[in-house]
Amino acid sequence: MELRGFWEEIYRKFLEVTRERPLPTSDYDQGFVRPVDTIRRVAYIYQRGDLEENDIFILGDDDLLSVAMGLTRMPRRIVVVEIDQRINRFIKDFAEKEGLNQIEVYDYNVIEALPESLKRSFDVFVTDPVETRKGLKLFVGRCLESLKGPGSTGYMGFTHREASLRKWFEFEKFILSAGLVITDILRDFAIYPERENQWEHFYETYEIMRKLELPLPEVDWYKSSFVRFEVVEGPRVPEFEPPRDLRELYFDDESWATPLPSYLEKD
Repeated sequence: MELRGFWEEIYRKFLEVTRERPLPTSDYDQGFVRPVDTIRRVAYIYQRGDLEENDIFILGDDDLLSVAMGLTRMPRRIVVVEIDQRINRFIKDFAEKEGLNQIEVYDYNVIEALPESLKRSFDVFVTDPVETRKGLKLFVGRCLESLKGPGSTGYMGFTHREASLRKWFEFEKFILSAGLVITDILRDFAIYPERENQWEHFYETYEIMRKLELPLPEVDWYKSSFVRFEVVEGPRVPEFEPPRDLRELYFDDESWATPLPSYLEKD
């Protein structure tokens, strides 16, 4: 998707206002996609009719998608729930400078229950969940609770780097049982840039790097597909076993490219 006209202008503004964005921390398995891909995501959401005059729920926003959406002035309401207070302060400062009262930001840990005031309140959700089996369902389950009902939509980033076809299969069954249908899958739609993320130190904690003595990558290799869902019935959150703790949230047998948080290094 090539950015032209209005979207090219939004992209230039986004680069300007996010110049001093917070860098990723391993404590929350962070990493942001290329700025151009953030705008491409917003443009695609607009193209599918899910941006303008809608109430949008964003779970986790190290990509600063809320900032990009705010620059368009199109959504009626944007609510961000995010655990990293650095990111939350950045978004709040941006919204205040731009006079965007429709952007709300809340400190939130996905392990906790979603506040009742945010349930059944949104037309659209967007999230880039952790990709463990339990974490994936927890993230999307919280998002499902936020949606109003039939016709509401959801978007998520989902990879083939740490999610096998078996994991995709299990997750697709979860989504169908929740009352949603997958309408679009844009393969490798977003790229995570090595240089901009500055996450060289993350690799020191990767077990695969230590076992194989691999050099640091010289290309942007981590890519994410963009998946769209639409509610047909409900939605309802199917029963599943939630993560018992943060280790189980972030790690399973396919988590080979997830950094070890500092608070788990001593465990």
